[in-house]
Amino acid sequence: MSFGFCVCSLIFGIYARTAYFSIPGGDSGEVVAEACTLGHGHPPGYPVFIMLYHVVMKYVQVPEMFVEWAGHNGDVSPAWKANIFTAALGAFAVMFLQLAIENGLVVVDAKMGVNGGWLAKVMISCAMAVAYGLTPLVWQYSTGAEVFALNNFFCAVLIWLTTKYGLAGAANMKQLYICLGAFWSGLALCNQHTAILFEIPLIGWILFQEYRSRSLSKGRFLFWGLLFLIGLAPYGYLPLTLAYNRQQGSWGDTTTIFGFIHHLRRGDYGTFQLYGSDEKKPVGMVERIRMYVLDLQFRQCAFVPVLCFVGILALVYQQMARQKRRDIPDKRRGKKKVAKTNSVPAATSEDVENPEVAQRRHGLGVALVAAFVFYVLVFHFLSNMPLDQELLFGVQARFWMQPNLLAFYFAGCGLYVLFLYVFQYRVMYILLLGLCAGIISFQFRTNYELSDQSTNRYLEKYARAIVSDIPSKSLLIVGYDQQWTSLRYLQQCEGFRKDITIVNGPMMTYQWLSNYQKVYNSDYTKCMTLPDGYWLHSRSSYYSEKKGFSTKDFLDANYDSCSGGIYWTGKLPYAKDTSYDMTYTGVNIGILAAFYKKPTPSSGDAILDMGFEKWFTRMFKAWAKVNTELGEFAPEEKYSPETWEWTVARDYFDHSAQDASGLLSIAVDRDELSLMALAALMLERAFQEDKEHMTTANLKNLGLAFVKLVQSKKSTFNLDGILKGHTHLDVVFGKDAYKGPVWKQVAATKAFQFWTAFLERKDAKEDPGYHTIKQIVAHLSKAHEKSQKKMSRLVEEDK
Repeated sequence: MSFGFCVCSLIFGIYARTAYFSIPGGDSGEVVAEACTLGHGHPPGYPVFIMLYHVVMKYVQVPEMFVEWAGHNGDVSPAWKANIFTAALGAFAVMFLQLAIENGLVVVDAKMGVNGGWLAKVMISCAMAVAYGLTPLVWQYSTGAEVFALNNFFCAVLIWLTTKYGLAGAANMKQLYICLGAFWSGLALCNQHTAILFEIPLIGWILFQEYRSRSLSKGRFLFWGLLFLIGLAPYGYLPLTLAYNRQQGSWGDTTTIFGFIHHLRRGDYGTFQLYGSDEKKPVGMVERIRMYVLDLQFRQCAFVPVLCFVGILALVYQQMARQKRRDIPDKRRGKKKVAKTNSVPAATSEDVENPEVAQRRHGLGVALVAAFVFYVLVFHFLSNMPLDQELLFGVQARFWMQPNLLAFYFAGCGLYVLFLYVFQYRVMYILLLGLCAGIISFQFRTNYELSDQSTNRYLEKYARAIVSDIPSKSLLIVGYDQQWTSLRYLQQCEGFRKDITIVNGPMMTYQWLSNYQKVYNSDYTKCMTLPDGYWLHSRSSYYSEKKGFSTKDFLDANYDSCSGGIYWTGKLPYAKDTSYDMTYTGVNIGILAAFYKKPTPSSGDAILDMGFEKWFTRMFKAWAKVNTELGEFAPEEKYSPETWEWTVARDYFDHSAQDASGLLSIAVDRDELSLMALAALMLERAFQEDKEHMTTANLKNLGLAFVKLVQSKKSTFNLDGILKGHTHLDVVFGKDAYKGPVWKQVAATKAFQFWTAFLERKDAKEDPGYHTIKQIVAHLSKAHEKSQKKMSRLVEEDK
């Protein structure tokens, strides 16, 4: 156990120094916000997480010395405290994995008929457990407040308890581990349901062992079942908190039996599914398993799959247990060497006297292999996450940490088996020590830079930027997870922008929303009024039966009371429901969109209906505030498309391109060269920073902007005046060319470049202007060739 604490301390130190500075992406902001307020988490509720983290954030004081050691100054945020607690849970998970591997190596001794010594067991178990803790996946989710570190802890303890049961000699100790395991199995399900994929085969094996040894009785079975149910008791928190502490923005209603079961089985997503969508699976089970193995080998730890395979062979094949007792000649001295430290373990002699213990010991490896195989097969069969999207691939990868616990367990067994074949050389202990140290060093050096999140505030800054230009008494409808979770955390835990109402649009489409009407409508500090029912499409049968409200109904109920305006970001529920179009219009302003009532008569253009000068001033002001709050984007070399941080820049440039396209339309109608140039620069920066994800329509507008610059009859414009206040455009490549006399030639070259890129898009042919643009590009191509030849000739003359 002492070595386990050493491992725990080492890992906790690494995690604490690299923990997220603020709130991470994903579900973190939502579950931490519920923990701050003792709210009601998304399905299945996560009651243990919420109660544990509430105590930590509210009552635990972090010593100033520790805060300074961790690299922070001043007051710490609730998010950072939650992240540090997550680091502790992650470290304890690694500790129990080390203890479980050490126990597992005793089983290998029994099967091989050889004892490699306690030192080898300690070195290998420590190395493999630390290697697991330093994989990028585990490291990431052990430094930011999420439910996965707690699940790793629960499952690591479950594996450890199973190994203790398998090795237990005394009957009373065996019963103790069964009782602890029964309670722990229920408790683990109060956090993440994937724990059941370990519990089913392990519980089945334990019951079989007890039945075979004639130790299973009805009384014991019922008692174990009772302990399991006691472990599930934290779920009682869910209806209690709704009854006495219902919060705006909480998910679901568990105050009825139907609602409780619906929430517990994750009915809002689809039971036994990860993804709440009806779209078909883009890949099958076999392909998903292949992706898992490749991720384990090429991202987590290269040598683990091979060692894992060796370890599984050693644990499963019974003939390995029949090998001769150790009697290996000393090759160095040419004589027989039977060291006491390397004799068959004492437990093996006990096996001869107690066949029941021997059966459990030899069956332990098979049970753990069964748990591993069961998880991999069942999880990947049920998983419906579309893995063609890199962000969703990252979402699914989080669930691979649990089977990786056993993969590293088996890898430790595999390394130990290889050691047993050569350990007669005493120098092998020194080499083994070097190998284990090298494994730990390699994992740390390889993954440290990627996993260091100590300065990561990207999601927090993004959330602050979203509401930076919203006045008081405003209503914001949020459509994307990364926006909702970070905003909810800031508002509920740090008291940020309590003067505005923030609601989750997709959550308002669930039937249980009607049970929150009183909570929303009795809060007179907020502007929002929640109509009866839940959000529906105006043409749906449920709406005709008056079971809910449409987008227009919602806007009508809140437009006048929310004096600061109604805004949305992300996808609006039932975006194709245009019933409100006769009364309201949506206008993009910065990284938000705002609802405005249409004037009579309407011009047909949302910006003109709002008033161009008013829109331009508001847009200019909004982007200035957004840029101030955001600062720099997350570096793409560190944050891949699988991360939530990566999505911030995508959302930013998507909205920037939308504003630029709206500005371009007005500028062309007014023939205002300066506005055309501003629109062109905004679109060019969006293309420059987000080339692969820029929509085909915006790419078309980018080329159009430069074509209009070429066609303009005006010959000059004030570039410095245009860029004043738009510091985010300073990074546009080649912008200084507009200051010279050849700016129209530059514009023509760029028009050719961007429209050529447009024509290469697969969906460009669907655009009605495709053939016209193709003809213009052909013309520009000839002009471009002449221009290039002319420039080359001038260069040669200068030489």
